[in-house]
Amino acid sequence: DALPICGTGSTTGSDRKVERVGKSNGATHEITGNTLNVRNDAACVVLWTDDGGETYTKLAATKNEAGGYDFDLTNVPTNAVIKIAIKGDANGDGMVNSVDAGQAKAAALNKITFNALQTLIMDVDNTNVINSIDAAQVKAVSLNKLSLEW
Repeated sequence: DALPICGTGSTTGSDRKVERVGKSNGATHEITGNTLNVRNDAACVVLWTDDGGETYTKLAATKNEAGGYDFDLTNVPTNAVIKIAIKGDANGDGMVNSVDAGQAKAAALNKITFNALQTLIMDVDNTNVINSIDAAQVKAVSLNKLSLEW
């Protein structure tokens, strides 16, 4: 299933294409030079694709002094589409809830398969696979017992 794409946020001095993934993803962003700055209440994952979504590359987040997170775009092709998604939001509704927890558990048990974008969104422990740790962490987030790291 395709995740809904929200509109783009603000960009400064850049013609790069940036999309928010999820119906109510409230992340804001700004590009200055080769740095993408993202702000959101929920932890986000930033990825890019230059092959129409066949493959994605996840960018590392660095907390900045202004309270947001910076992502280095130096090695991201200028024609790439950059996506900002809520970490752990499998269905793209803009929040991590019991539906996402159930999907994470099903994926960890190989009962469902996520597409490339969903896999990176749901890989909250950064092991490049959806496993029981991801499922447990997404469930804990859905119960307000855990906040994910950027």
